[in-house]
Amino acid sequence: MVTTCAPAATIEQANERIRAFMAARAGRTLFTDEQVEHERLLAAWAAATGGGSPASPRASSIS
Repeated sequence: MVTTCAPAATIEQANERIRAFMAARAGRTLFTDEQVEHERLLAAWAAATGGGSPASPRASSIS
C-alpha cells in the first residue's frame, strides 16, 4: 500500500518520511508505485530545502 505524501513543513519531517518509507522496504527493490511515491517524498524534501536536490544542494548566497 502506498501512502500519499503531504507537503513537508520542515526538512526534518521530510527526512523522517523518507527514512520511514525506505526502512519499511529495506532489503528489496521498490515496486513501480513505490518508486513513484519515493519520488514524491524526494520532491517534498526538495521543497522543504527551498528547491535543492539530493545530488545538487542549493547554493547559499553571500551578501
